[in-house]
Amino acid sequence: MVVKSTSTYNRIKDILMGLVAKGGIRDLSKDEIKDEALDQQELEFLLSRIKDMTFKGSELEILTKVVLKLQNRYIKLTDSKE
Repeated sequence: MVVKSTSTYNRIKDILMGLVAKGGIRDLSKDEIKDEALDQQELEFLLSRIKDMTFKGSELEILTKVVLKLQNRYIKLTDSKE
């Protein structure tokens, strides 16, 4: 069964595919990764957007992995603020 995709999902997918096709995604150095780390507000935004999206069954495995990583990072950020 295929779950109907939302326009937000399709837009994100189009952007990512465009970046890959144009060579816009590249390996980052350790310093660049630190500079590009997501803050708490950005993580909350992504998690809430993902919550409201629909996905194909074939995407669930990677989605689960991504959400777990985002949640773990969010928990670390919120724990360090307490």
